[in-house]
Amino acid sequence: MKNKDDFMIVYSLCDKGKMPEELISSLRSIYRFIDREKIIVFYTPPYSQHNYNIFNKYAIVKQVDNVTLPFKYMSGRPPSRYGEIMGHLGEISSSNVFILDCDTIIKKNLQELIGGDFDVGFRIACSWNNIDKQKWEKLFKDHNKKPIPVPNKGFMVFKNNSHKKISKDFMEYMKLDLAHVSPYNYQKDQYALALAISGYKVELWDKHTHAYVWSSEENTDTYVLHGRVLNPIHKIILRIFFKIKKKLIRTRIK
Repeated sequence: MKNKDDFMIVYSLCDKGKMPEELISSLRSIYRFIDREKIIVFYTPPYSQHNYNIFNKYAIVKQVDNVTLPFKYMSGRPPSRYGEIMGHLGEISSSNVFILDCDTIIKKNLQELIGGDFDVGFRIACSWNNIDKQKWEKLFKDHNKKPIPVPNKGFMVFKNNSHKKISKDFMEYMKLDLAHVSPYNYQKDQYALALAISGYKVELWDKHTHAYVWSSEENTDTYVLHGRVLNPIHKIILRIFFKIKKKLIRTRIK
């Protein structure tokens, strides 16, 4: 690669739930490898001066408006915004961009992942297992696209300025009423992102690049550990909860 230093690390958050404290932990972990000038935080409403000041110690913070429309992610939940980070990616001038969720801990220098002949790097989302593959293929066919797996956007890299076009296309797909392809939830932002990425040269990562805490991969030698680390009791409760939830959904479908 000609210029390995031409990259930015990008986060997005608002002052809801545990996102601010999770971001601080993530920023502290990446700060060991990456200079502040290479890290951008898109800070959307609601925000506070207090948290802005903390984030600003570790990153360049940009207070911005929301750019995506809310959608209903799951039955019983109010509409929420997802995908704000993708909507702002077009503002980044660097050729290579990493995006990270707030609940990530960086274990190794992400710069090492920029090399290689590909445009977009990501790990397949766990939700891919629950996707109706016929509906998924139809979704792509309807938009004249070649199907690719669902990406987990908790950690991705976009190379060769691909983020600019992908961000623009993502926003266009988010305006559409995309098909429901899973009985469990409606991850419209991930579907829109997959459609926008289709056609680019993709590198699929595994747990040694992007490890999932919820898949019990917290002890993996990896670049990024994604998800809140739970104690053993909480893990058991969470597994039971999701098993019951899946049974209820399946019963409702029948």
